[in-house]
Amino acid sequence: MFKFNVTRAQELEAGTVLAVLGFTMTFTILIILTLSIKAMSIVVSKYVSSRERKRPREAVEVEAAPAPPKPVEVKPPTPTIPVEAIAAAITGVRLYLEEKMGLRKPSPKYKPVNYWVLSWRIDSTMNLNELDYTRWNKSRRIRW
Repeated sequence: MFKFNVTRAQELEAGTVLAVLGFTMTFTILIILTLSIKAMSIVVSKYVSSRERKRPREAVEVEAAPAPPKPVEVKPPTPTIPVEAIAAAITGVRLYLEEKMGLRKPSPKYKPVNYWVLSWRIDSTMNLNELDYTRWNKSRRIRW
């Protein structure tokens, strides 16, 4: 649309001016950020130090340690429930749990392993180019 007659020297001069402006603006922004962070850290450290309790500078005399207190004898509480009733309750709970838990078959911790199937799977997947057990895979190319 608009035609300007700009020479190569003018383009170079404008480029250098823009580069210098870019560098100076970048460094001024970095300097401003650094100084503001430093000022904030100084203000925060002064605030925290003013909030701390001042320790007394004078020597404090320490009194002699008091004698250790005498041990207190603790009497075991007398149960209000008779001991026979507590024993009967414990026995009843034990019998109930045995009855409920005895109905279930104990489950094994680990499932039994069929080692023939395991070895077949390991052998068939070790070398994908020579599958001995899965014949249909020999003619197919493996596509990932």
